[in-house]
Amino acid sequence: MTNKTKSIVAFAICMALAAGIYLWTGPLNRGTVSITGETANALVSTIEGTTQCVADPCLVSMTSGMHELTVQKDGFFPEKVKVAVKRFKTESVQVAVKKIPNL
Repeated sequence: MTNKTKSIVAFAICMALAAGIYLWTGPLNRGTVSITGETANALVSTIEGTTQCVADPCLVSMTSGMHELTVQKDGFFPEKVKVAVKRFKTESVQVAVKKIPNL
């Protein structure tokens, strides 16, 4: 094998490794949180952004790791919950939003 061929093979291997690392730590480093409770028409806020829930359960995709979610709904107190998201897994969370009393 010539030096040029060895260089091309080494470059191809490095690029394949770099692509694998990028995919594993980037787009593939995600899990899903299934939030149940009174989540229809609620907003779920995380450090990654805000999701409008249209149904119960509300499914939110996020990177793996520990996250704090805030569930907000008109007429209810905001509810915060912590969840550990695992890669390729769906974690279930139950929230109990409390109605704001009318005075």
